[in-house]
Amino acid sequence: NYINLQYLSLDQNKIRLLEINCFNNLKNLVYLNLSHNLISSFSNSIFFNLKNLLILDLGYNYLNNLNGLFENLRILESLTLRSNMIKS
Repeated sequence: NYINLQYLSLDQNKIRLLEINCFNNLKNLVYLNLSHNLISSFSNSIFFNLKNLLILDLGYNYLNNLNGLFENLRILESLTLRSNMIKS
């Protein structure tokens, strides 16, 4: 089990889809890098249990809708969204 994992880098892995509960047991995660993948959307609750997350990099994906995605990330200090398909 990876319950004490603090840093997770999954960049440049051609990830298209992440299961809704894939981060549920990573409660101590402070850094998550999902950049340079093929992700176009997330479930709104995918980051729900990441209450200690400080840094999240979602750059260089195909994200276009971020509604409600970051609601539970109350102590997030750094969020990277560059080079996505986000429309205002």
